[in-house]
Amino acid sequence: MNHTRSLLAALVLTTTACTLMAAAPNDLDKALRRPVRLMSLEPWSMRQMLDWLSARAGIPFDVSPKLFPANKADDPQLKCKFQDAEIRYIVSWVVRFLDATAKVENGTVIVRPRSEQPVSDPVFDCSNETEGEWKKRIEKGLLTPLTYSFNEKFAFDQWAEFIAHKANVPLVIDPTLFASDRRTAKIGLDVKTQPCGEVLRSGLASVGMTYRIQGCVVFVTEQEEKMPNQEIHGTQ
Repeated sequence: MNHTRSLLAALVLTTTACTLMAAAPNDLDKALRRPVRLMSLEPWSMRQMLDWLSARAGIPFDVSPKLFPANKADDPQLKCKFQDAEIRYIVSWVVRFLDATAKVENGTVIVRPRSEQPVSDPVFDCSNETEGEWKKRIEKGLLTPLTYSFNEKFAFDQWAEFIAHKANVPLVIDPTLFASDRRTAKIGLDVKTQPCGEVLRSGLASVGMTYRIQGCVVFVTEQEEKMPNQEIHGTQ
């Protein structure tokens, strides 16, 4: 835990100490597509995350204070793991959960509430992507066979992070799960040579959750309820 806090503090200090200059359009696009690794060992403030991304890209971010509460301790948080993901993907996920959008103006990334700035620039409209080279890497990772047994159940987010670690895949956990009645859900593990993707799917389903491969990550979210007349094997 102390190591985690030290890491976050170091990232914040790095951001504060970094002097950001406006970039030329080509340089800016290149910076936003720069791959980075981000591992939040505990929920990370989305305000801090945007600061960190700004520093890593070397681009100033103008983020509306309306997106956050007055008390920083109450900031919305995100639990995630990104491996060699382009900065633009991480920005896209953060603004998605803040109900915000991101645009580039005069070498600056402008982040505003969706009510003020309805549409993001295409470069940031990527958290909904379902195809790309990244998908092949994730699908391959989820085929990794897993043999493991826990003697007890673990909180769903810790459990999902463990499976993602074994599969070596990036992960984003829907923050709304922590504000729902599913926040206390726990999952056990007792499998032998079973693909990580199957383990993840069945374990999450047991607590009303699921995952989708999109936006360069495995996205853990609430399981959608089937409509009463929904066909399971297609339509007639």
